[in-house]
Amino acid sequence: MDFGRRNYRFRVYPTPEQAAALERQGHAARALWNLIHGAWQANGFRVGLDWYTREIKNIRKDEDYGWFADLPAQAAQSVWKNYFKAWMNCWDPGHPAQAPTFKKRHTRLGIDIPQARDLKPTRVNGKYITVNVPLAGKLKVRLHRKVDFTAVTGARLVRDGLGWHLIFRTRTGPIARPTAHKRAAIGIDRGVVVPLALSDGTNFEHPDFLTGTEAKSLLRLERQLARQEARRRATSARTSNRQRRTQASISALRNRQARRRKDFLDKTSRKIATDYSLIVLEDLDISNMTTRAKPKPDPENPGSWLPNHAAAKTGLNKSILNEGWGDFHRMVAYKAGEHGGTVITVNARYTSQTCTTCRIIGNRESQADFRCTNTTCSMFGIAVNADTNAAQEIETRGTELASSGMTVATAGPAPTTVPIPPAEVRAEAHTSAGGQFTMTPNPSSRCTTNSRCWPTT
Repeated sequence: MDFGRRNYRFRVYPTPEQAAALERQGHAARALWNLIHGAWQANGFRVGLDWYTREIKNIRKDEDYGWFADLPAQAAQSVWKNYFKAWMNCWDPGHPAQAPTFKKRHTRLGIDIPQARDLKPTRVNGKYITVNVPLAGKLKVRLHRKVDFTAVTGARLVRDGLGWHLIFRTRTGPIARPTAHKRAAIGIDRGVVVPLALSDGTNFEHPDFLTGTEAKSLLRLERQLARQEARRRATSARTSNRQRRTQASISALRNRQARRRKDFLDKTSRKIATDYSLIVLEDLDISNMTTRAKPKPDPENPGSWLPNHAAAKTGLNKSILNEGWGDFHRMVAYKAGEHGGTVITVNARYTSQTCTTCRIIGNRESQADFRCTNTTCSMFGIAVNADTNAAQEIETRGTELASSGMTVATAGPAPTTVPIPPAEVRAEAHTSAGGQFTMTPNPSSRCTTNSRCWPTT
């Protein structure tokens, strides 16, 4: 019997006093994350979970850490567990996560509530409930969909540019396995001009996630923030309230843009997952595709540089990231698993330049047109839609791969727990006075075999 997990996100309406308490908790959790990261980076090795659990209890009693009292004990333990999980994801070759870094003050705040029993949800009316948050009281939450609170395993409070939100973590029941689909297989070509082109000729498009007025406002605010930051650095001053308000305005626009993108991807991935049993995508390395252009030194003039089209590459990178290719892959994968489907990935090389009829590399004349150059092909000289042709080639490769039994990636429910390997730790004089963490490296740690785990200072 397969079980999965699902998160539900709802808007929270705290009072001014509760908002101030939540902000103190969020900054305390951020400071604790930075404290743990500083100790880890200074020593450059992995230590066990139990050691940090004991150390967190010790510094809670230290008078030098008065801010630590603003953070509940369970939330403090979750900070370290999340930090450890971030390194686990970094060590996983199949996970795209990078090494954890310091959290700046204007980043998104988060407070974890690991125990579901602490929430105590109480219904106020048909739209609102109240949940109990340690050291903050009862928060008013607006429900826009039904939630089985008996399946809730925990929650997390986050604050973005549009306010506070509560995310319920739930454990779902047995995954349904329907067998009826609209079509057996479908290939999907992800692009920028056409976001999603399907091999059956269907295209999923969307308007700009920011309106024209919002885009102009965002550009004006970003330029204003750049001037404020330049003045701040020139005078070595602290961040002004005006600069913080500019950052908040930018964050609000960015979060509005992200919500619209997520809404489009959620609806599109749900429709595709319910209509097709085999979904084939390209195996894209989005991180490498969106790296900045490398400078080109001029060999004839030392100290000079050749044009590298950095501005055009930056614009392309922003367009790719704005489409959310990775988010779409993740969403369609878990939704296909819920509906009994499968998602596989194929080699992306020459998919947009291969004729689906003769399987010979042809000529993509423009962004929209593809023309086969094989004189013996029935499609010779005929211009066809390049995105649809690429999607059909992706589908062909996927069906061939599936028939051979070599499935690259299958969809399924995410695990409910993350295994944590044991680690021996020898701690010498690890006192919390002054926040000094003294640790000795563990020779058996995985960190010694992975260069990404070592600090770059």
